[in-house]
Amino acid sequence: MTEIVTVATFKRNELLWLCLEAIRREDAAIDVTVWADRGWHDQELEQTCLAFSAHLFVQKPHSYYGNSFNVLESLRWGLRSGAQIHHSLEDDTIIHRGYFDFIRPVLATGRYACALGRVPGDIGTTWYTSPAVSWDVGALKQCLDLIPFGYITERREDMQKVLDAAFSKSKFVYGSAEQDGLFLRCLESLKLKSWYPPYDLASHLGFFSFNYNRDWDLRPQGTFEERIAACRKVLHDREKRTELFGARITENEMGGMLR
Repeated sequence: MTEIVTVATFKRNELLWLCLEAIRREDAAIDVTVWADRGWHDQELEQTCLAFSAHLFVQKPHSYYGNSFNVLESLRWGLRSGAQIHHSLEDDTIIHRGYFDFIRPVLATGRYACALGRVPGDIGTTWYTSPAVSWDVGALKQCLDLIPFGYITERREDMQKVLDAAFSKSKFVYGSAEQDGLFLRCLESLKLKSWYPPYDLASHLGFFSFNYNRDWDLRPQGTFEERIAACRKVLHDREKRTELFGARITENEMGGMLR
């Protein structure tokens, strides 16, 4: 089966380095394209893509809320690539050893629309999480075709209203407004299934109290190499990860790393 990987990124070159490093550790030849959001482009970003033989696409500047526009555009592009499996990762998601080996046979069965890289926190309500997800492109097209008009806006509240109106009978009403909530509703509406692993196949270093997106005081400091090393330390330091992300998340993710 033909496959591609897209990685959505924005001003997090240190984590992107670890993300691409893990991808290349698992598959040296798979086609990888980095999607840099909001016109983001600098020398470190170019250096990172060159180091791991990844194509670079720089998204046009925009004022839409969050990263949904960039992620959805990368998924639409994937449909045009002709690939049969589209692995969609965010830059702060580091896949574990065996990620592709677990995902590929699951999607080859034809029973699942997508396979997740992480175990949802609450299976009953959050059985889709976007930082690491691999799609059967046929199912992905069905979901993308359901995106309601006006969904991409500049305010989260407006995105929420559009989703709630378009999927008024969904049990996920008032759920997440970004792509997690969008795909929850699409999969539900189409009666498609997603697969989640018995243990985490990826670590999400931008998750929970770390606030890597928002609290710039918490960003690693120093040279590019020093900042990569700081993020790598967080990835492997159980005590630090517990402090930043909580005991349950750390236990699940590091348990998967050690397998």
